[in-house]
Amino acid sequence: MRAARDAFGRVYGTQHPRYAQGLSNVGVVLIERGEFTDALVELEKARQVFGATLREDHPRRMLNESNVAVALALLERNTEALEIRERVLELQRTKLGDEHPDVLSSMGNLAMLYRAMGRTDDAEALLRDTLELRRTVSGPDHPDTLVVLENLGGTLYREGDYAGSLEYTGEVLEARMRVLGEAHRDVAKTTYNMGMIAKSMRDPDLARNYFETALERFRGSIGEESPEGADCLLQLGYVAEAVDDHVAAKKHYGRALEIRRALGPDDLTTADILYRSMVTAFELEEWDQAIVFGEQRAPMYEDLVGPDHLVTLAS
Repeated sequence: MRAARDAFGRVYGTQHPRYAQGLSNVGVVLIERGEFTDALVELEKARQVFGATLREDHPRRMLNESNVAVALALLERNTEALEIRERVLELQRTKLGDEHPDVLSSMGNLAMLYRAMGRTDDAEALLRDTLELRRTVSGPDHPDTLVVLENLGGTLYREGDYAGSLEYTGEVLEARMRVLGEAHRDVAKTTYNMGMIAKSMRDPDLARNYFETALERFRGSIGEESPEGADCLLQLGYVAEAVDDHVAAKKHYGRALEIRRALGPDDLTTADILYRSMVTAFELEEWDQAIVFGEQRAPMYEDLVGPDHLVTLAS
């Protein structure tokens, strides 16, 4: 990408839109690599050239502006990102109309930025508007419609409206099952999300049903020996603990730990499983095993979060 950018600069000069497009392309690749600061440098350079050569509402210029907003948000510079997102959406609506796919994408992106900034009421309102338009323009089962529906469910979850979150996430699940079939990773992920909502609703029976179903669907799509499979087993352990079924919790935590250790390297989820395993062993009066789990957990926290972290000190 950098070679193509430099070639455009040599051929067209560094004040030409094609050179700016090369800069923008490099910026996008750097975002995908997680190099957000370097990405912003390239995108800002493109922004200057586009600003000097193209109309404010030109599609290439607006796309680069959107990418600048992405980089800023990833760098947690949300206020700057918000100003760009709102201005781009206004330009797009004026030029393209409310039902254009680019406008709908910008609406969804702005809503998620609102949510990241804690403006969940604004996010919810904009997502509801976006959902209505998406259903009309793209259809109720289109992947883009389902993303908006899922984001609305997630926003309601953050607001503490678990019943509403369960309803909308359930619509996503039903649509994905119709389109993709049960043995698909995305269906399994959505089923898992339903379990997390039910868990927050303090409905262990419903949560267990979703987590068991999600685990079965992960087995049929990517296999149980995966991070997702281990996460399902961890949640099944939590649910078992909630109803004082410590024998079942021990079984689920043990299998989750086995998978995590096979996948490696150790992470905070592995440490959490060790902690829950330790607590469960104490509940079952398996004192020696509890001590073993505790001894394994303490140095893991020290390596992951540092010796002075509260979690490390508590362990």
